[in-house]
Amino acid sequence: MSTNPFAKLIRSKTELDYEAQKQLADLLEPYIWLDPENNLVVFKDSASSLTSLQLVLVFMLAQKVKNLVNPELSPAVSASEVETGTGLPGGTVRPKLTELAKKKLLTHSGRAYEISPNFLISELQQILKVR
Repeated sequence: MSTNPFAKLIRSKTELDYEAQKQLADLLEPYIWLDPENNLVVFKDSASSLTSLQLVLVFMLAQKVKNLVNPELSPAVSASEVETGTGLPGGTVRPKLTELAKKKLLTHSGRAYEISPNFLISELQQILKVR
């Protein structure tokens, strides 16, 4: 008797979450370190090759990862926190946040932005030009 052909489609939520987290970690690893003791996103030298849009996206993804690792930390940050975290000027950061929100990769509530809960890894890979 053969196995059910749909078996390859069946995954538990835990397995799906693990796969998504692994993909996200692989996507970010070339560019950042997370410093849990000081609650910081530290950019690696390789991040200097990123455009300002990519830098803002990587920073916002890092905020989401920090929240996944420690749910007590908020994934939402203000534009000024993005400025401080990336070293980019506000005149650069705010338009990039708006652009990412228009692409539905960020949500905006009040003065804070965070990664959309329904982002697709493939969209992130396309922006970061990862194959």
